[in-house]
Amino acid sequence: MSGLKYVFDDVYVIPISFHNNYSQANVITLVDQFTAEGPYGLVSEQVDVKIKQEDVVFDVGAWIGDFSALAAAQGAIVYAFEPTPNT
Repeated sequence: MSGLKYVFDDVYVIPISFHNNYSQANVITLVDQFTAEGPYGLVSEQVDVKIKQEDVVFDVGAWIGDFSALAAAQGAIVYAFEPTPNT
């Protein structure tokens, strides 16, 4: 059981009520209100990542691949690299 500590060490829970509206826009808006960054990095008027079908995405420092999974789900061709073997 002690191994799970390292899996969940950097996970935190934010109590947010979605009122049964789980659309992507609503979830991202509510999460952005409670975190300094959006769920996949900085989102501002100057920076906003838009992934389209057939885009090529290089996720360098992919960690567990959550951004890679998002990009792949949107139809991108994804190359994910994690240089640190223990992450």
